Amino acid sequence: MKENEVFYYKSNRLQQLRGFYYTAMLGSVSDAAEKMGLQQCSVSMQIKSLERDLEVNLFERAGPKMNISEAGHQLYELISPHIESIDSLPSAFQKKLKEKQEKKLTIAANQASFNYLLPRLISHCKESIPELSIRVKMENPSDGLELLKKDKIQAYIAPFSELPPEFEFHEICSAEVIIIAQKDHPLITSENFHISDIGKYQTVRTPDVRFFTVPFFEETLRQHKVKVYAEVENIDWEICKSFICHTDTFTIVSDICYDPKRDHNIGKRSLKELIPNMRYGIVIKKGKIHSEPVKHLLESAKNP
Repeated sequence: MKENEVFYYKSNRLQQLRGFYYTAMLGSVSDAAEKMGLQQCSVSMQIKSLERDLEVNLFERAGPKMNISEAGHQLYELISPHIESIDSLPSAFQKKLKEKQEKKLTIAANQASFNYLLPRLISHCKESIPELSIRVKMENPSDGLELLKKDKIQAYIAPFSELPPEFEFHEICSAEVIIIAQKDHPLITSENFHISDIGKYQTVRTPDVRFFTVPFFEETLRQHKVKVYAEVENIDWEICKSFICHTDTFTIVSDICYDPKRDHNIGKRSLKELIPNMRYGIVIKKGKIHSEPVKHLLESAKNP
């Protein structure tokens, strides 16, 4: 193609590609024109200008019959998902608008956030929108982010130190990492505590690595050769505390799970000098226009 040549459809590449796409899919220019609501000559011009721009024959012409060429096949495979996505945009947009107008909130959270943060967050949302319908799932961080990425949920709540670039994080609180054990346990009462002391005792844990959210939990256990008292499937911190109340075990958890008013038989020791605090927050997709319920959820993160 000469550098100074200008074609009528050059400024509308999308329309060129749509003309080619529907002709290739339907097998004729006239059918493509009918599908697009255009004159047959307009679609023919779109295809010819696209072929000139790309300097390739997209069809092998035999009279009125249009047989797609090898190059045409390659272009068709390349553009099909994009044209389908663009042409379905109006209905997808209407669906999104309808969803945003609905008083509905679908969120997920990891186990700790589910137990200790969600009740307050949901209470704030319900006060703002009494008729709000809320659906909550308990998901580990990797699965929660995948659901958010696919728009299966509107927000995910969990502790994170780093996130992929397509998400944004709205912090709720920062919590210390602590050791919990019975109140009179040496790990709690010792004045000369050293982290290596945990190697003298046993712990309770889950075998599912997807549920590990405490920083350096596994590394700390391995480094100090801590033995496992019990491995519990789908463990939560209330189960951990129940074990601790009845055994000589300990575990390492986030401070959000410890309530001195309720956990009368359990003591804690801060590990803030050794392990960074856990930042709990609401994760949403970056760049989205969020519904009223999601905006209220984010607002609730600012109210301790």
